[in-house]
Amino acid sequence: MTSYRSKAWDSDTFMPKPYLKEIIDEKISSVSSDFGASREDIIPVAVEIDDEDGYINFNMPNLLLRILNVVPNENRYAFYREASKDASSEEVSIVAKKGTFDSLKQWIGDGFDWIINALFK
Repeated sequence: MTSYRSKAWDSDTFMPKPYLKEIIDEKISSVSSDFGASREDIIPVAVEIDDEDGYINFNMPNLLLRILNVVPNENRYAFYREASKDASSEEVSIVAKKGTFDSLKQWIGDGFDWIINALFK
């Protein structure tokens, strides 16, 4: 008999299969409705830890990106720095580093506009 996990989860890609995606979407809608939260603020994730290979994850970069988009600029890089590189992405890196420059800009003034534009265009 096939386990529930193998019917709902693709072990090769570490992604939910269509059946599980439907359930996840229903749960996101339910949590959104119950708590009055935006669907964009509800990020489903999964992590499987392997003592030999570390871990693999589903959707962790999206969760980290969402966190970085809601914390103050001066805290973004600290979150990024402490996160595992496996949970990161190029977009996460850019948002974290840009937050540092945005924070400096707020502190120093508008003279940093040209630096930020040159680095992150």
